[in-house]
Amino acid sequence: RIAYALAGLRALRGRLPRIEVELDNGRRDAGELILLGNGRLYGGRWKMFPQADMTDGRIDILVVPRVSLFRMAGIGWALQTGRFARYGAVRHHQASSFTLRSDVSCEFELEGDNVGFMPATVTVRPRALRVVVP
Repeated sequence: RIAYALAGLRALRGRLPRIEVELDNGRRDAGELILLGNGRLYGGRWKMFPQADMTDGRIDILVVPRVSLFRMAGIGWALQTGRFARYGAVRHHQASSFTLRSDVSCEFELEGDNVGFMPATVTVRPRALRVVVP
């Protein structure tokens, strides 16, 4: 956990690239931090996507327009106190497909692993994975 916190603080030292999200309905948004989720929880226990539903065929997208120490502290406080769904400094979207772009070379990560560079297009394939639970 400390390694993640230290990496986050190091990232706050420099200017982050602006990432544009183009949603399947034609809407656009942009920010310095984009988080994606298909379930309600992020990072284990943080309810960052309160409206997420793994069966609705949509990915939940969280856009943080500007990343700063103050903003990240506010997000942390909102998560700790259960007020994140009403936290106005972030924007939530849902889409069945979307594209992420940046004017600079920017890595695209899934589950903490670099899987390539932007632009990246994400499309949901509903019911593509069969899960058997005992």
